[in-house]
Amino acid sequence: MTIRWDKNRADIRYAREHGWLFDGTTRRGHLRFIHPKTPKALVLHSKQGHWRGDQNAITWIKRLTPSPVEKRRCAA
Repeated sequence: MTIRWDKNRADIRYAREHGWLFDGTTRRGHLRFIHPKTPKALVLHSKQGHWRGDQNAITWIKRLTPSPVEKRRCAA
């Protein structure tokens, strides 16, 4: 079975730009993404929805994406 999904959708494009890799679908057809630096999976809707849903998904992606290593400050 071929899995079709819109790679140009705002939430999917944002996830892929921030290191999330497509891992397949769930049993109910949602899109599953994984990030090499976190054990958590990101599950997104499979069909285009309301624009607000995409914006909510981007916010969720921002929360789940591991932040880059921060430089420690020296106490002086």
